[in-house]
Amino acid sequence: MAVEVYLAAGEKNDIVMQQDRAKPEACLAMVAALLPEARPLIDHFRLQKIKGRSPVPIFRSEDGRHCLVVSGMGKILSASATTSLYHEMGELSGMAWLNIGIAGHRTRELGDLRWVNKIEDAASGQKWYPPRLLKTGSRQASALLTVDQAGEYPAGDTLVDMEGSGFYQIASRFSSRELVQCVKLVSDNAENSWKDLKKGQVGLWIRAQLDDIVAGSEELLVLSGDEMKRCRLPREAEQMLDLWHFTQTEKYQLFKILRQRQVLASEQDTAVLFCQNNGVRLAKEILPLLRQELAGKGDAAIIKI
Repeated sequence: MAVEVYLAAGEKNDIVMQQDRAKPEACLAMVAALLPEARPLIDHFRLQKIKGRSPVPIFRSEDGRHCLVVSGMGKILSASATTSLYHEMGELSGMAWLNIGIAGHRTRELGDLRWVNKIEDAASGQKWYPPRLLKTGSRQASALLTVDQAGEYPAGDTLVDMEGSGFYQIASRFSSRELVQCVKLVSDNAENSWKDLKKGQVGLWIRAQLDDIVAGSEELLVLSGDEMKRCRLPREAEQMLDLWHFTQTEKYQLFKILRQRQVLASEQDTAVLFCQNNGVRLAKEILPLLRQELAGKGDAAIIKI
């Protein structure tokens, strides 16, 4: 099975930049175990190392649409790095996630690219099933078994790695499962031991398969953009928070109502103007007023409160 024994030394030319906190319209967050796996993606997406609080190296594109963290080996480090990347990117709702790395397989050829349709943690027995929404790799799917130590190759068409379950368990808490995917390249099999893996070979395999990886990444970005648009707060929310004082619970309720209003009452006055025209003075009057408006869907007269 794949065990990344090579070191990521000698990488000294990364540009360190201060992270721009402007929120992108879509974002793909990538997680790789070690720098040789990440380097082709860093180069392709022109990522720069950011200067932040994270204990692990994080890279980001200038427009914020692509970011990547180098986690280190093992599912615990992968889970921790995924969390660090989420916080470093401002805890964006609707981020897409992609775990990229190498894995072993009993029979598949070295360098073969496989998208993952099932993840199982060998220690706990937990299973996850990443939805197959991407056109890219739709016929190139295999199961993945995540282990803590090297051992026998699983039977059947199953990959084996040391990071996948840690990544997926955490990333799927930050985004919907449709936005969380794994792609693996076969680095060893029953006839080719991971012990014979040569330095630089992983990067060559990833570069050879970069077109498919990038195509899947672009599909994930589109899904991320759709989800971010759905989750984005209406612009008037900030104005309403400036005009009236809401408790934390009332804020969550207000945001939900404003999103619904965008769909059901999009041609009416802004929520701010609507509330002012109805004589609202206190925040506690706003929620029932807006609920009444939505219940009538704009057809019934609104009674002032």
